Amino acid sequence: MAWTTDKRACKALYFSLQRANQIDLLTEFDEAGKLTMKDLLFFNVHASDDMRRQEAVILSFRLNNEFVRIYKAKFEKNETEASAISKMTELLLQGAKTVEDLSDVVDACYKFRDEQKANNN
Repeated sequence: MAWTTDKRACKALYFSLQRANQIDLLTEFDEAGKLTMKDLLFFNVHASDDMRRQEAVILSFRLNNEFVRIYKAKFEKNETEASAISKMTELLLQGAKTVEDLSDVVDACYKFRDEQKANNN
């Protein structure tokens, strides 16, 4: 999937990362997709692997809560809260992966309202 404003998964991730202070509020949407996990605030290269994992889990829980509660996303078939959080956490720990890569995981795990409406027609 491309990093685009046409996909609610991308927009939800962008705004959720801003609310979590992971990306600067002045970062434009197009630029945000190119940011790597190392560019996000939680990713401290000087922290131990265990500490970085703990921070990634916390961020994954926060993102999950925002997607479900604020954006009213549902889980895709064969996905659960635990599987979505686990998949986001694993990607967050890969420093070279981009926010666009994370949006692919988010899109695969969650069905946002734009997709829910499309499936109801």
